[in-house]
Amino acid sequence: MEIDRARGVYTSYILNGNKYSSYILGNSIKQIKYISNLRNIGEKIETKLQHINTIEDYSNLSDKAFLENLPVITHLACYLSFIALKSKTISIEEVVGDEGIIHELAHLMTDSIQKDKATIKRIKINLRNLQKCAIGIFPSH
Repeated sequence: MEIDRARGVYTSYILNGNKYSSYILGNSIKQIKYISNLRNIGEKIETKLQHINTIEDYSNLSDKAFLENLPVITHLACYLSFIALKSKTISIEEVVGDEGIIHELAHLMTDSIQKDKATIKRIKINLRNLQKCAIGIFPSH
């Protein structure tokens, strides 16, 4: 598994009294501060601009590997949804609605929908959309 490396900073934020870590990708501190403001989670920049080991793009996995990694993918989708919802770049329907990414991943884990190629493809497309909406997490190619 190759890790994509991109420029950015490591950040931290406080939620319910607990400290969490993240990162924001960008080409300059000015751009990163702008993205931080858009993300709206109260992040503090912890490092200088540097190479960041980014989260894996699970939407590119084979169908078999995708199904084998559902718990990890679902956890990631929750985090990405948090960022996208706080940024107002995605709707609640796209996250937990009947065809939302979290809803669909839950169905896959509970065997309540077919695990056919078309279904998995649709969910991977939803995941790619979520990745784009979680600004500052994935390199823009």
